[in-house]
Amino acid sequence: MDPSHFPPPESLPDSMLERAPFAHLFSVIHRQSSIAMTRRLRESGVTFGQFFSIRYIFEHEGCSQEQLSHRLRMDKGAVARTVHALEEDGYVQRLPDPADRRRVILSLTERGKEQYRTIVRISDEWEDVLLRDLSPEERQELRRLLIKVVHTLN
Repeated sequence: MDPSHFPPPESLPDSMLERAPFAHLFSVIHRQSSIAMTRRLRESGVTFGQFFSIRYIFEHEGCSQEQLSHRLRMDKGAVARTVHALEEDGYVQRLPDPADRRRVILSLTERGKEQYRTIVRISDEWEDVLLRDLSPEERQELRRLLIKVVHTLN
């Protein structure tokens, strides 16, 4: 992976980071990730918000918009607009639920599945850049700890 796809942000001094609240550290990581991912995803024709929807629909084929909204913790209106845009771009199709014809389920089109593979590659590349100084064991431990923090929010 070519790290030049993700130019480094200005670094903050360690003395500042060591005293920073966790919320600030999370914010820095989120902000830099959003900037880097938005730039790369734009090249493939997808927004950062659409990225999460495509991933969720791929991993939960046949989900409803309501499930998508709930799982991604997004406003129902924002999800409706995102799904509409994905449908317009030919990535998603809305289909009648075979079990309940009144309900609509979401499915990726072949174009959407191709886009899924592209965005996963971009995401993996960014993750490699972001975590390049961590060993596989440290990455696993970081994931475990972050999941634990996320669970406190539920």
